[in-house]
Amino acid sequence: MLYLGCLSFIAGVISVSIGAWPVFGFFGLDVLLVYLAFRASYRTARAYEEVTVTASELTVRKVNHRGLVRKWMLNPLWVRIERIAHEEFGVERLSTVDGGLSSQAS
Repeated sequence: MLYLGCLSFIAGVISVSIGAWPVFGFFGLDVLLVYLAFRASYRTARAYEEVTVTASELTVRKVNHRGLVRKWMLNPLWVRIERIAHEEFGVERLSTVDGGLSSQAS
């Protein structure tokens, strides 16, 4: 961000020096938009999922970026895990199937 800010500032100063002063504001605007995009990306990166398997239950706990928790508890004797994998990219989808009903935990 510091590099982008400095580069935009230098380009803005050059624009003002040749008489294109409105361009200076647009250089500041693009830095602001990149900063906001990074903040949104880091905020949504806080989401995670936890899968715990014990002898008595399989628990899927999903926490979104705001901290809201959704939790599913399943009997491990009646649950089957279906996995779709790609050779190059690895696991693409992980689903739990319980008595014919499917709930995704990807």
